[in-house]
Amino acid sequence: MYERNKLAEARYFLEQMKINVNSFYAFCYNLSAFLSATRSVLYLVKKEVTRTSYWTWYETKKQSQIVKFFIDKRNTSFIKNQ
Repeated sequence: MYERNKLAEARYFLEQMKINVNSFYAFCYNLSAFLSATRSVLYLVKKEVTRTSYWTWYETKKQSQIVKFFIDKRNTSFIKNQ
């Protein structure tokens, strides 16, 4: 259930990015929040499934280009903000 809240949060920040496309800092802050919210969903899923089934699922999905994109962007965003 909490996953839906995180997805709604991600949608909110995506909309904020669209609204603030011409404001560099506002866009970047919303991008960081968006990436964090979307990445959180994987961790929430992990808590709800058995470790074996989660890792089997994750190992097959983490090769996807879209998952790689979000992991890379989240990691880049995290490193730059430290």
